[in-house]
Amino acid sequence: SRCFFSRTSACSAASYAVNRLPPFVATVTPSPLPLSGTITITGTDFGISPTVAIGTDTCAVASSTHTQIRCNLTNATATAGPKLTVTAGNQSSRPAPVTFVAPTVSQLSPSVVPAAGLVPITLIGAGFSASTVVTVGSQPCPASSFTPTTLICQAPPGVGRNVAVTTITNGVVSNALALNYAAPLIADVAPAALPTAGNVALTINGLNFGAANQGLVTLGGRACTQGPGSSFGNGQIICTAPQGEGSSELVVTAADQSASRAVQYLAPTIDDVQPQLGAAGGGTLITITGQN
Repeated sequence: SRCFFSRTSACSAASYAVNRLPPFVATVTPSPLPLSGTITITGTDFGISPTVAIGTDTCAVASSTHTQIRCNLTNATATAGPKLTVTAGNQSSRPAPVTFVAPTVSQLSPSVVPAAGLVPITLIGAGFSASTVVTVGSQPCPASSFTPTTLICQAPPGVGRNVAVTTITNGVVSNALALNYAAPLIADVAPAALPTAGNVALTINGLNFGAANQGLVTLGGRACTQGPGSSFGNGQIICTAPQGEGSSELVVTAADQSASRAVQYLAPTIDDVQPQLGAAGGGTLITITGQN
């Protein structure tokens, strides 16, 4: 058209649609990404005011050119294997796969907690966020506070030694550190002596017994059973004593730890002997009545 480059009033105005290239992401650094910190994106066609998203998280743009973006992440919560996209105008880049740094746990304190739990434990490491989940064995340890390097949670009840403590952040599981639950402790036992026939309630007071499904009580190698009127608590166990004699070892076992003490069965007592007189040559059947 002669009017294309003309400025004369005879030429009518015209408009043309111009298609711009969508953003293209070439690299994302560092790799893997921190949960909080600055990341750098290189590529092309980032436009004038680009935005950056990683999964459901927004990376706040600090500076940008048409070929580079620097943005800041804060406590990212995206799941493992999220995608990064750059949007310029109404066009977005193809999603670029990124990974987050795996959380690590380097220190755990205290290393021993009571079987009742409910005490704070502190984890020191890296890669923690608001979405970090802590487990002790298979139980959750509810977090009460966190920073990217320190997390405090309430230990759940438990028993045993070398219970694995791990964190899960953005779907990535950390290394494990070992937490020990305190060993059982028997403080006192009642009654002080048992009839040899057993079948009486034996009360054991102490600490760190765990729960009924976590512990076992034996007396002289025989089970002290749970039945009507029995109970099994972290600080007290009431069970039905088995038959026995003499001095027997009472053992309370919680997972791989145990406590023991001697329990006495009553000595035999004779109440009566019949007949009281027998033949001089022996051979007389006598009956002895008594207890234990």
